[in-house]
Amino acid sequence: MRIIRKITAVCTVAAVASWAASTASLSEYDAYALTSLVLLPDTGDVSVTIDADSVQAEISSCIYGINLTDDTDGVSAVVLKQSDDSVSTYNWETNYSNLGAGGLYSNDVSLVDEYSESDWDEPALYTRALAEAAERLSIPVRLVTLPLMGYAAKDSMGPVSAGEMSRWAIVEPTKSSPYTLSPDITDGMVYTDEYVYYLVNTYGRVSQGGINGYFLDSEPDLWHEKYAVLGLQPVTPEELIDKSAQLAGAIKNIGSGAFVFGPSLSSIESCVYLTDTHTWSADNYDEDYSWFIDYYLSEMRKASEEYGGRLLDVLDIHYFTEAQTPTGELVLYNDDNISNAYRMQAVRLLWDSGYTEIGKNLVYKQYNPLLPILQASIRMYYPNTRLSVSEYDFGGGSNISGAIAEVDALGTFAKEEVFLACLSPVSEDYSYQKSAINLFTDYDGNGSSFGNLLLDTDYGSDIMSSVYSASSSESPETLSIIFTNKNYEADKTFEVNISSEKYQYSIDEIYTINSDSADIVLLEDFSADISDNSFSLTAEPLTIYLVTLTGEEALPEDIYDTTEESKDGEESVSAQTEGAEAQVEEDLTEPVQTQPPAEVTDEAVEEDMDNLDPVDQTVRDLTETEPVTEAEQAETEATALTTDISEAEETTSAVITGGEKHVSRVIKVIVGTVTAAVVLGVLYILLIEKK
Repeated sequence: MRIIRKITAVCTVAAVASWAASTASLSEYDAYALTSLVLLPDTGDVSVTIDADSVQAEISSCIYGINLTDDTDGVSAVVLKQSDDSVSTYNWETNYSNLGAGGLYSNDVSLVDEYSESDWDEPALYTRALAEAAERLSIPVRLVTLPLMGYAAKDSMGPVSAGEMSRWAIVEPTKSSPYTLSPDITDGMVYTDEYVYYLVNTYGRVSQGGINGYFLDSEPDLWHEKYAVLGLQPVTPEELIDKSAQLAGAIKNIGSGAFVFGPSLSSIESCVYLTDTHTWSADNYDEDYSWFIDYYLSEMRKASEEYGGRLLDVLDIHYFTEAQTPTGELVLYNDDNISNAYRMQAVRLLWDSGYTEIGKNLVYKQYNPLLPILQASIRMYYPNTRLSVSEYDFGGGSNISGAIAEVDALGTFAKEEVFLACLSPVSEDYSYQKSAINLFTDYDGNGSSFGNLLLDTDYGSDIMSSVYSASSSESPETLSIIFTNKNYEADKTFEVNISSEKYQYSIDEIYTINSDSADIVLLEDFSADISDNSFSLTAEPLTIYLVTLTGEEALPEDIYDTTEESKDGEESVSAQTEGAEAQVEEDLTEPVQTQPPAEVTDEAVEEDMDNLDPVDQTVRDLTETEPVTEAEQAETEATALTTDISEAEETTSAVITGGEKHVSRVIKVIVGTVTAAVVLGVLYILLIEKK
């Protein structure tokens, strides 16, 4: 195995040397990629400190989500979301949609082709598929994506050519006449608010088990590319805001209690410019805002003030890693050893300010780490908005590197207080990623989970490992720790010290995922003796471990009972548990309105909240959209501006602009030097080290 690794290293170095020698002229990006050639060597043992009495963040269970695919079996998820390239053109009245550029612009029924032809006439069949899959998989939260682009497929007769506008229906966000459960499929019009009305009438409000949230379409920054046959111009910032606010208002007017998500942009680049840098700069947006996300939040907040209630509940983005190996391979779609190694580092772009990624996002380095930057923009431009990453993937679904990257993604979402996240796998086989999710949600097959309180955990600056720990608000004496070893060849020993004034811990079980199988395996025999809350765990190369522990109170019970603070805490936990287990005694009785209703009232929202049937506290968040009063909004904004403006200005600084880049003499010298060093390195490996 070591010989194979060495050969791989030699081949990689040689390939880069050849590439450098054959390149006539290099951009600054290419020069950076060459000089950043790192083979990610194995690192040594790690010292881990866990403060079991210090909660770093409450973990939203909604980060354990999955997008609806042909193979969602075997994953214990909390959220199920609609996702498909053709969703922007979905005609809910007829179930027709258009496949876009990736499918020869074909009108068909591919979104519902799992059903028999006799079912195709049923409106909103695509959402029925979502509801049935969620029921079958016992997934409590269901999210629907609403068309916003303006056009929907009008037939299912195959490819559409440019100029064939008769084969498209016009989509409007609101309908001026009364809603109906039997929409007119001959008028050439499709109304999105009537779609929401139909779903509320069919499945009920959120409090009655209805749809929990709606997305304002998907990847609007790519509409003009995906559906070029329509001759669309790239959507402008004003156009997207106008469409978003209008549709969000229509959703809120229905009064279902569902959350609104947007704008679901496709990449960091789109978060910066929306569609292109020229439009952004030419219209002087960059004079007032560091990137499009700031503008979007600011304008949606203004629209909400005009509407009289919050229109955007969750700021949503998509994130598919664009990391590359030094030879230019996208790690998302490759499973060679080098790609796997770089995949396990790629998650760092979301949280680590010291990480620099080889690839397209190098140009947008100032917006890294991404999640803290997004949270800073929220605090400055629309406080109390939540954050979601509703489609993401780091690849490697069929090997251990994908499981490790998925563990790091979920750990990062927890640490950065992301509200919701849904894996959207690019590979057909993503069994390793499923197991990584299950490690957090159902590691033993009996519903045991990682915990909902992320603990303060320090494992130094080792880039070849990661450690996450959590306890449970329902069982505070329990502790879970997840370790990853990203070394390719070397074992890694974790020296763990748990600090706690409340508990003395003992190890219960250890589970693992390794390169041999995607299954979560319970280790029957393990050596990890614990003494005074300290233990050692030796992890094999390319493995994930979950250690579960139970604590016994270190001090007599009556010491805690004599403090009012502890009593209050125990009563609070008890109240939360009772609230989470409470059942609905009676459902809402008023019928769904049959025409566009007036603005939803505070009383209606309170009524929905009083009749909740919660799954748990964090899932309940999706059913508790409380309107923010003007006074509360003003107070929150004043506080946010006072405490966060300097941070936001620093972390969302001016956009990088500029024209063509040329290679300086210094860069050429560096490239020549590195190329020579590479050649010498190859000779050393082949001639010297083999001795």
